[in-house]
Amino acid sequence: MSHQKENAIQIDEIPGSSIETELREHGFVISPAKGFSMTPLLPPEKCLVKIVQLQSRPKKYDVVLFRAPGGKIVLHRILEVHPEHFVLCGDANLKKEGLVRDAQIMGILDSFVRDTGKKPLHWVKTTDLWYRGYSRLIVAAGEIRRRRRRRKRRR
Repeated sequence: MSHQKENAIQIDEIPGSSIETELREHGFVISPAKGFSMTPLLPPEKCLVKIVQLQSRPKKYDVVLFRAPGGKIVLHRILEVHPEHFVLCGDANLKKEGLVRDAQIMGILDSFVRDTGKKPLHWVKTTDLWYRGYSRLIVAAGEIRRRRRRRKRRR
């Protein structure tokens, strides 16, 4: 039996509520994340994420929670910002998600715990200097991986 990796970090709906409702009423939601698309930053089944309401339009390198076509709720990083849409991609993915509109974005990653097995939990803020450097490095590495893939296809 083979296990296919999910290509999107997913956040499950909250029983008896919705993420939109939680964000609107409380300003944030904390949830475990599933899937492999944001590894190594967010290891599947071992991390918690805190998503907060948007205070302004997201920027390049931000990780946002959005509702993909078909209704799946996905957490991916912004690679490009355009006036009418965003281009997003999971850190571990090669394929970009194009044309994600502002209305699809539900919230933005504020902080996370990478290993819920360790006590006490250590929350990492997305404003931390090492995280901001990591974000730029992982986006640059993804671009290099995508270019290499394109070159191999041309041969």
